[in-house]
Amino acid sequence: VAKTFLEERGYKVKSALSGAQGIELIKDHVNELTFTLILMDLQMPVMDGFETTIQLRKLMNDGQLPIIPIVALSANGTDQDKKRCFESGMVGHILKPLREKAFNETLRKLGLA
Repeated sequence: VAKTFLEERGYKVKSALSGAQGIELIKDHVNELTFTLILMDLQMPVMDGFETTIQLRKLMNDGQLPIIPIVALSANGTDQDKKRCFESGMVGHILKPLREKAFNETLRKLGLA
């Protein structure tokens, strides 16, 4: 659903099946693509979204990757889950199932819509 929303707005989308794969995808393409946004699923195999975000933020803070906003996509909407997202380095949290209004609002807050 997120891919469709983004493609309808003219964005090109790359996707990964795990956090580790996502980190490698970004590192492999950082010199040829401009990443505008990372949508992070919290529950993934190999490396969850929290750990993936922490690792990406380290790479960004060390100058190995550009600073890219990371937004959680999660079925968990508790205050504790949201707090953990922000503590790991995410800048937004969108509940699943994804609703276009919430998605658009998050993009607006990030200056992407």
